[in-house]
Amino acid sequence: AESDVLATDRPLALEAPELALRADAIRLQSQSLEAASDSARLVAREVNLYGSVVKLVGQTLSSVFDRVTHFARHHLRHTETIDRVQAQHVEIEAQQMVRVSSEHTLLNGDKLVKARGGQIHFG
Repeated sequence: AESDVLATDRPLALEAPELALRADAIRLQSQSLEAASDSARLVAREVNLYGSVVKLVGQTLSSVFDRVTHFARHHLRHTETIDRVQAQHVEIEAQQMVRVSSEHTLLNGDKLVKARGGQIHFG
């Protein structure tokens, strides 16, 4: 399909108190893209982000989801102060080994604490 082309061999700047673009589809292609704003909001029915490296840097991250599914070939998490999980049920499952290590380890069960295994060693 033919299209009109606005072309220049010099930098092009648009400046206005407000700029609105309306189209069925908008495509941007660039070697480098930078956007800066005091406040930004994206509203979409579906968002897909693909990248070789994704880096988020900020002071606060707040997210609300009905369901989160995470898959990673390798996952490493480091928290300097407290890392807390609060849920009705927590399951941790490993094919080979689960290791919990600390200076003090506390297990509390109001009604039951159970350990099963071919060998159980304490001390």
